[in-house]
Amino acid sequence: MLKTRRGWYLVDIKTDENDKKIKDEKEDALEARRAAIVKRGDNKIARRRSQAEQREAIIAEELSRAQKAIESTQEEIEVAHRLAAELSRRKNEEVKRALKSDHIKSSARSSSSCALEEAQSRLIEEKVRLEANQAELLKLWHEDKIAEKLQRAEDEKKKQNRRKDLQNQLADNQRRVQRRRIEEKEQDRKMMEQEMRKTQVENAKTREEKETNAILLRAEMAASIAAKKVWERKYKEALKDEDERIARIITEKETRHEKQLGIKTELRAAREAAINNVARELLTNVCKERKKQEIADELYREEQKSKWMEEPASRKQYDIAESFKEIAKQKAERKARDEAIDTAFVQYLAELRKKDIEKQREEDNARYAKKIQYGKELKNVITNNRVNYAMNILQR
Repeated sequence: MLKTRRGWYLVDIKTDENDKKIKDEKEDALEARRAAIVKRGDNKIARRRSQAEQREAIIAEELSRAQKAIESTQEEIEVAHRLAAELSRRKNEEVKRALKSDHIKSSARSSSSCALEEAQSRLIEEKVRLEANQAELLKLWHEDKIAEKLQRAEDEKKKQNRRKDLQNQLADNQRRVQRRRIEEKEQDRKMMEQEMRKTQVENAKTREEKETNAILLRAEMAASIAAKKVWERKYKEALKDEDERIARIITEKETRHEKQLGIKTELRAAREAAINNVARELLTNVCKERKKQEIADELYREEQKSKWMEEPASRKQYDIAESFKEIAKQKAERKARDEAIDTAFVQYLAELRKKDIEKQREEDNARYAKKIQYGKELKNVITNNRVNYAMNILQR
């Protein structure tokens, strides 16, 4: 697994490549989703435009059919009017011809029959006139109906036109809104593409910087490892020299200390020998005194015994009692004196031992303090030497 160094921490190159791959996949998915959204918007706009065109075509077709129906109805009415007028004209002509022929035929008739025929002709003319008026009224009524239908058709056409205008305006507004949205999306897409290109450039630049830094770091690490090996070798040599020097110093110190301890041991042995000699002399003197005292006591007892043998019995008993008392007293005094001597001697020995122990403790404490001080000084010297050596190595 390759690793590179970024700043003061290590980065896994494989992890960085995986992150880049995931980021590229996310960008591709985002671009595909954006393209799908734009495509759906275009499809909706095209569908709405086609629906509007279909509605306009249907409305135009309905208007055309209505106009054709109105025109055909108007043509039928006009044909009916023309037929009615032609029929009325022909009837009038036939009536006139009939009246004329009847007038010619009945010129020889009586005046009463002429008057009757004249009345009939007037009635026929009135009927024809009424039929003509009726036909005219029917024509006017049909014209009014046609005009009303035309007006209604015109109004419907105007409504359709207004509806069409409103629909066109609404469609235009929707198209403008959609166009604005598309433009905004396009701007966003361009901005995102710019950001992505900028990010890609920055990533490429960062990648180049990482690679450059990795190369420099590898070179630096190689140089650092080589320098570290040289420094470790020199440092080990320096430590070895320092350890040897410290070992020599410690050996010399221990030798001097052993010599001092040997001298002190000899002095202590001499002092103990002197104390033993003094104690032995004191014991010898005590033994001599005790022996002298025992001899004196024995002589005194012999003397008293000889005196006792010469004196009478009562006197002997009294002297014996006194002698026993004196002997007991002397024994007690001697015992007390011996105990006092022994106590004084033991106390003397204890004081000597105590003084030796205190002196030895003081010497040991002083020696321990010197060792600690020497160790601290030696540690400071070693630390300073190591720091100076490391600084010299770094300066090189």
